[in-house]
Amino acid sequence: MGTTITANFQGVIEKSQYDSGDYFWTIKGASPDSGPNGSYIRLKLQFVDGPYAGLYTEEIVSFSEKSLWRAKQFLRAVGYDVPDGPITVDMDDLLELQFRGHGEREVDPKGKYPPKLRISTFMHKDQVPLAPEATAQTSSTVAPAVPGAQASASSPEAPATPSPAPVAGPVTRPKVKV
Repeated sequence: MGTTITANFQGVIEKSQYDSGDYFWTIKGASPDSGPNGSYIRLKLQFVDGPYAGLYTEEIVSFSEKSLWRAKQFLRAVGYDVPDGPITVDMDDLLELQFRGHGEREVDPKGKYPPKLRISTFMHKDQVPLAPEATAQTSSTVAPAVPGAQASASSPEAPATPSPAPVAGPVTRPKVKV
């Protein structure tokens, strides 16, 4: 008999089953990469609130010239003051930062790829306050504040270093990777 593995899939939700909606996320991983259109960051995100609290998803933020508007929206959502000029972002500084955004469930019309949740809007911390039910749900687990940060515009390559979001403790729901 070969090697075996045992698993319990009770309560496990596949990424393709995430519903569209506004969510609060914590960045658990950030890795730079590049492709034919330029540089991008691959983010590993953990849901903080809602029906998927504790679960994970991934998102890509492109820094290609056509997508700089979205990259700026992302950086502002996690607390950066984005200068009108160059900025350097350290991937380690992104870890544990939190933001709210709107995720849209996208289905590939050709069926080549499974459905996925794609963040269509990164919300600036001042743009949308946490809903009272989200605040009550997350107040005992994760502080809802998004840190402010400033990048020095005096140097063209000034590194931007936001303060990490304060975390009060682990999410009470078991963390299940899907």
